[in-house]
Amino acid sequence: MAHSRKPTTDGIEILEQTFYAGQPERRAGLEQARLEDDLGRKILALREQAGLTQTQLARRLGVKAQFVADLEEAAVEANYLVWLQRVAAVLRKRVEIRCVPFRRHLQPA
Repeated sequence: MAHSRKPTTDGIEILEQTFYAGQPERRAGLEQARLEDDLGRKILALREQAGLTQTQLARRLGVKAQFVADLEEAAVEANYLVWLQRVAAVLRKRVEIRCVPFRRHLQPA
C-alpha cells in the first residue's frame, strides 16, 4: 500500500513536496543557487565593511561596476569562489570555507 503524506498548510512544506521531493537534480540546482546567493551576499558585506562603492571595488578588481553589482546579486555566471577570493585579496582578507549540514526543508528567504 502506498504511503500518503499528511496534508499540510505550511507553504514551505508544500513547495518542498511539489518541487523538490524525490528530484535530486532540482535539489542540487537549489543548493547551487543558495551557494551563489550566499557568496554574493559575502561579497556585498565585504565591500560595505571596507566602505567602498561598487565602482571603487570594480576599479580595484579591474572590472566594470555592473559586474560587481551582478556578483552581489548572484546574477552572473561566474566562478563565485574565484571572485570571492579576488575581492577578499583586494580588501586584505582571506577566504575560509566550511561545510555545514544540509537543511532538511526549504528555508524562507
